[in-house]
Amino acid sequence: MTDEILIIKKFFFGTLRPKVVFLKDIRVVYFDEQTIAQRKYSHRRIWGRAHGKSIYWAADFKRCLPGIDKANKSDVIVDLEDGMLKGFTVSDVQSFLSVVRLCAPISTIIVDHLDFA
Repeated sequence: MTDEILIIKKFFFGTLRPKVVFLKDIRVVYFDEQTIAQRKYSHRRIWGRAHGKSIYWAADFKRCLPGIDKANKSDVIVDLEDGMLKGFTVSDVQSFLSVVRLCAPISTIIVDHLDFA
């Protein structure tokens, strides 16, 4: 992440190419700890589009597996209002959110859960 772009690693299926997101385009950021999210949210996936939701998850083969240490890891979903939410894993969510607060538009909404309509 820089002060202008967010690079979501291992985003595209098959090629593992990254997805580049401009911070100025982010409208909403949802986040929750993986230890909590494991039990609460059915729309989380290891990779790809969530069933019945408009979320596409970057590859993280440990995201949904039980028994793996998920300390200090969080699931993050960004909404660019382009029709497809982008989901990925962050190791230090507080540092990530600090950069988002500094560099994204002041109107960006930050939500501390993954429940959305």
